[in-house]
Amino acid sequence: MNRPDCAQGKLGQVIVFNPPKPSPKGLLLKGEQVCAELLRTMEGACRDLAPEAFTAYFKSFFGSVNDHGRKDFEHFLLTDAGLCQFQFASAARWYRLIDDEDNRSIIVWYEGSRYSSTGVLEELHRLGPNRQRMRGLQR
Repeated sequence: MNRPDCAQGKLGQVIVFNPPKPSPKGLLLKGEQVCAELLRTMEGACRDLAPEAFTAYFKSFFGSVNDHGRKDFEHFLLTDAGLCQFQFASAARWYRLIDDEDNRSIIVWYEGSRYSSTGVLEELHRLGPNRQRMRGLQR
Protein backbone atom coordinates (compact mmCIF):
# COMPACT_ATOMS: atom_id res chain seq x y z
CA MET A 1 0.00 0.00 0.00
CA ASN A 2 1.38 3.41 -0.95
CA ARG A 3 0.96 5.82 1.94
CA PRO A 4 0.69 9.56 1.30
CA ASP A 5 3.30 10.25 4.05
CA CYS A 6 5.90 8.19 2.18
CA ALA A 7 5.24 10.08 -1.06
CA GLN A 8 6.00 13.35 0.75
CA GLY A 9 9.38 12.10 1.99
CA LYS A 10 8.21 11.05 5.46
CA LEU A 11 9.12 7.55 6.56
CA GLY A 12 6.61 7.07 9.33
CA GLN A 13 5.13 8.36 12.52
CA VAL A 14 6.13 7.70 16.12
CA ILE A 15 3.32 7.41 18.63
CA VAL A 16 4.13 7.60 22.33
CA PHE A 17 1.73 5.45 24.33
CA ASN A 18 1.27 6.20 28.03
CA PRO A 19 -0.22 3.19 29.82
CA PRO A 20 -2.65 3.83 32.69
CA LYS A 21 -0.25 2.26 35.22
CA PRO A 22 3.51 2.89 35.47
CA SER A 23 5.93 0.21 34.35
CA PRO A 24 7.10 -2.33 36.96
CA LYS A 25 10.15 -1.28 38.95
CA GLY A 26 13.49 -1.94 37.34
CA LEU A 27 14.82 -1.17 33.89
CA LEU A 28 11.41 -0.65 32.28
CA LEU A 29 10.46 1.99 34.82
CA LYS A 30 13.84 3.73 34.49
CA GLY A 31 13.45 3.79 30.71
CA GLU A 32 9.94 5.19 31.03
CA GLN A 33 11.08 7.92 33.42
CA VAL A 34 14.03 8.94 31.24
CA CYS A 35 11.82 9.06 28.15
CA ALA A 36 9.19 11.19 29.91
CA GLU A 37 11.85 13.64 31.08
CA LEU A 38 13.32 13.97 27.60
CA LEU A 39 9.89 14.50 26.06
CA ARG A 40 9.42 17.39 28.52
CA THR A 41 12.87 18.95 28.07
CA MET A 42 13.73 18.13 24.42
CA GLU A 43 10.29 18.08 22.81
CA GLY A 44 11.42 19.25 19.36
CA ALA A 45 14.46 16.95 19.14
CA CYS A 46 12.36 13.98 20.28
CA ARG A 47 9.58 14.80 17.85
CA ASP A 48 12.09 15.03 14.98
CA LEU A 49 13.95 11.88 16.16
CA ALA A 50 17.17 13.91 16.17
CA PRO A 51 20.40 12.04 16.98
CA GLU A 52 21.00 14.25 20.03
CA ALA A 53 17.72 13.00 21.51
CA PHE A 54 18.94 9.40 21.28
CA THR A 55 22.33 10.38 22.73
CA ALA A 56 20.65 12.17 25.63
CA TYR A 57 18.30 9.23 26.25
CA PHE A 58 21.04 6.60 26.46
CA LYS A 59 23.37 8.83 28.47
CA SER A 60 20.63 9.52 31.00
CA PHE A 61 19.30 5.95 31.03
CA PHE A 62 22.64 4.23 31.54
CA GLY A 63 23.74 6.93 33.97
CA SER A 64 20.76 6.18 36.19
CA VAL A 65 21.07 2.41 35.80
CA ASN A 66 24.80 2.09 36.44
CA ASP A 67 25.05 4.09 39.65
CA HIS A 68 24.18 1.13 41.92
CA GLY A 69 24.98 3.10 45.07
CA ARG A 70 28.76 2.72 44.66
CA LYS A 71 29.57 4.90 47.68
CA ASP A 72 27.49 2.71 50.00
CA PHE A 73 28.85 -0.44 48.41
CA GLU A 74 32.58 0.25 48.95
CA HIS A 75 32.52 -0.53 52.65
CA PHE A 76 31.73 -4.20 51.89
CA LEU A 77 34.93 -4.44 49.86
CA LEU A 78 37.17 -2.31 52.06
CA THR A 79 36.21 -3.37 55.60
CA ASP A 80 38.70 -6.00 56.79
CA ALA A 81 40.20 -6.22 53.29
CA GLY A 82 43.68 -6.09 54.83
CA LEU A 83 42.82 -9.34 56.62
CA CYS A 84 41.46 -10.88 53.40
CA GLN A 85 38.03 -11.06 55.00
CA PHE A 86 35.83 -9.74 52.21
CA GLN A 87 32.11 -9.36 52.79
CA PHE A 88 30.97 -10.97 49.51
CA ALA A 89 27.78 -12.56 50.85
CA SER A 90 26.67 -9.35 52.57
CA ALA A 91 27.52 -7.33 49.46
CA ALA A 92 25.52 -9.69 47.24
CA ARG A 93 22.43 -9.40 49.49
CA TRP A 94 22.69 -5.59 49.60
CA TYR A 95 23.71 -4.96 45.97
CA ARG A 96 21.02 -6.93 44.10
CA LEU A 97 22.29 -6.03 40.60
CA ILE A 98 19.50 -8.12 39.11
CA ASP A 99 16.20 -7.57 40.86
CA ASP A 100 14.66 -11.03 40.60
CA GLU A 101 12.10 -10.69 43.37
CA ASP A 102 9.14 -10.70 40.99
CA ASN A 103 10.65 -13.13 38.45
CA ARG A 104 9.50 -16.69 37.92
CA SER A 105 11.49 -19.54 36.42
CA ILE A 106 10.37 -21.06 33.16
CA ILE A 107 11.28 -24.62 32.24
CA VAL A 108 10.87 -25.64 28.63
CA TRP A 109 9.59 -29.17 28.19
CA TYR A 110 12.05 -30.95 25.94
CA GLU A 111 12.52 -34.58 24.98
CA GLY A 112 15.57 -35.43 22.89
CA SER A 113 17.91 -38.34 22.33
CA ARG A 114 20.52 -36.97 24.78
CA TYR A 115 18.48 -34.78 27.11
CA SER A 116 15.04 -34.74 28.69
CA SER A 117 13.84 -31.86 30.82
CA THR A 118 10.89 -34.00 31.91
CA GLY A 119 13.31 -36.63 33.18
CA VAL A 120 15.18 -34.04 35.25
CA LEU A 121 11.88 -32.73 36.62
CA GLU A 122 10.83 -36.25 37.62
CA GLU A 123 14.17 -36.75 39.42
CA LEU A 124 13.76 -33.38 41.11
CA HIS A 125 10.28 -34.34 42.29
CA ARG A 126 11.40 -37.77 43.57
CA LEU A 127 14.85 -36.98 44.97
CA GLY A 128 14.81 -33.26 45.64
CA PRO A 129 17.14 -30.55 44.41
CA ASN A 130 20.87 -30.94 44.05
CA ARG A 131 23.49 -29.11 42.01
CA GLN A 132 23.40 -31.50 39.05
CA ARG A 133 19.60 -31.50 38.72
CA MET A 134 19.29 -27.72 39.07
CA ARG A 135 22.03 -27.16 36.49
CA GLY A 136 20.32 -29.65 34.20
CA LEU A 137 17.28 -27.39 34.09
CA GLN A 138 19.25 -24.24 33.23
CA ARG A 139 19.40 -24.73 29.49
